[in-house]
Parts: sequence; structure tokens; C-alpha cells
Amino acid sequence: MDDRQPMNVLVDGSVILQHCESGDQVLSIAASGNNQLLSTGGQFGRVYIWDFINGKILHTFNPSGEDGLYGIFETGFHISLPYFAYINPEGILVVARTDSWNEILTLGQPEANTLTFAFSNLFGWIAFGCQSGQISVWDLQTNREILSYITPPDPYVLSFSPNSEVLSIVCCDGTIHFVQIRSGKLLHELPIGREQLAWGIYSPYQPLILTISEHGMFSTTDIATFQTLSQVSLPLSDVAQCSASPTTPSFAARSSNGLITVLNYFNKSFTTILTPPKNINPICYSFDGASLLIGIDQFVRKIPLVTIEHDHTLPGIADT
Repeated sequence: MDDRQPMNVLVDGSVILQHCESGDQVLSIAASGNNQLLSTGGQFGRVYIWDFINGKILHTFNPSGEDGLYGIFETGFHISLPYFAYINPEGILVVARTDSWNEILTLGQPEANTLTFAFSNLFGWIAFGCQSGQISVWDLQTNREILSYITPPDPYVLSFSPNSEVLSIVCCDGTIHFVQIRSGKLLHELPIGREQLAWGIYSPYQPLILTISEHGMFSTTDIATFQTLSQVSLPLSDVAQCSASPTTPSFAARSSNGLITVLNYFNKSFTTILTPPKNINPICYSFDGASLLIGIDQFVRKIPLVTIEHDHTLPGIADT
């Protein structure tokens, strides 16, 4: 646990875009696989697609918004195919094509309340989990369900294995379920503990499972044997969101008090970044793995990872 009091300042990173609506806080960020597009979801229920290079808006989903009562907490791009998805304020998963921005599919029901989703890195598949514990994997190219599975209620993180044969599901009961997609068979249940597990995915960079506890204990696990390979305690408490770099052994975790830790899980060196604790401050990596993107208020800031030194807190700058 980190005993330092976070400063109410912004991180030292350049502003790359400003969310459009006055007072519309950035709640989610995602970068595309070609590193040319960026999505932001806002407090007012709108989703903006940006040109990552020049910062211009290319498209807006749900432009009418929801009067600030609901927000967009998850957006994402397929790594190589022209698909984009977001969960709308009614809890429906919306899938669109990035070559036309046409919405091609809606999945789930309002009463089911979709909580999370993930794209396969290899195929045109999308997995999504509902509040009831219903998990589905949908083939976007054939428009059919290829997996239906039930977990305990409120699954909140999904990821595909590197070969897309297995889906990992982080459950609120403190377990991770590993389910074979073709058969629907539960291959393994990794018990972490109800009060321990905060986040867990397959690493997009190495054949590892990456997990972190609510109190900052980061672990790497072998994907074949499910044996713990390494652990490192990070200066975090109440972990609220995480992101893993797709191209480097880098992992970022944010706690609810505004502290972000960036870890190199090969050499176990890490850096802390202070952000305003009063905000959501969503984080994600640029697809080339060279930068960490942080949403603060109406802005998205970019921090090049080459400027981050081991165990160093970046200085704050005046509010924009």
C-alpha cells in the first residue's frame, strides 16, 4: 500500500485531444491496431472516433447522448479486422465497421446489462459478458453464436488466449474461468480469492496470464500449467482499472486514489504516476506500446514510455 497522498495535479503528458462537450468527462479510451484511430467514451453517452495523428473527429456514435445520466465505460477495436464495439448506456453491445462506421450488430438485451467485451486477435469473434453471468462468443462474419457459457453473476474482464482457443473470464467470486471455446468445456478454474482478484487477462505480448490483486500484488502465470511464475508487489490499493501493452512487457494499473503504476514485468521495474483522484482517469496503451494514454476530465494525455524512469513520479502541471 502506498502511504503518499496523491497530488491533485495532472500528469506531465501532452494533450492529444479534447473531448467535445463541455463537462463531458472521458470515461474510456481505446487505440486501434494500426495506431491511427482512437476512441473515447464520455459521461454523456457519446462515443467519438478520432484520427490519432491529427486529433480530428472522424465519427460520433450515439450523438444524441443520454443527458449525462449514463456513460460509455468500454470501447474497443479489433486488432486487424475492420470492427469497433462499445457498450451503450442501455447495456447493449454495439458493433460497427471501421471502414464505413455503419453499426452492423447489436448484442444483448437492456435487462441483461452487458458489462464487458473482448475481441479475438485472430478471428472475427467478439466475446461479451452480462450481469447475469451469461457469456457469449459471437462470430461476426457468420453472425452466429459459437459459445454460450454461464459464470457467477457480474463477470467483468474477458480475454482470448493467443490462439483464440480459450476464453478467460474474471468473475466477482474471485476466480478466473478458462473455457474452451469450441466445446464450451471448463478447462481450469484459477482461484485467487474474493477479496483478492482485481483483474486478469492473457498477455497480448507473451504466453502468460497476467493478474493483479485489489491491493497491488501482480503475478504472471504459465498458460499451460496455470502455475505462478513470478510476483511483484506494486504500490497500489483499491485497483480500479488495468491495461497491458500489446507489443512490450508493460502493464499499467490505476487505483481509485489516482495513482497509476507502470510495470515492466520482465525486469520488475515500475514507475508511479499521479493523477487527480477525483476523476475516473481511464488508461490504455497506444497499439505500438510506445505510449500510455490517460483520460483526465475532458482531455486525453499521452506519456511516451521512454520518458518514464524506474520508480519515478512524473511532475504535475497546471490544469488545462
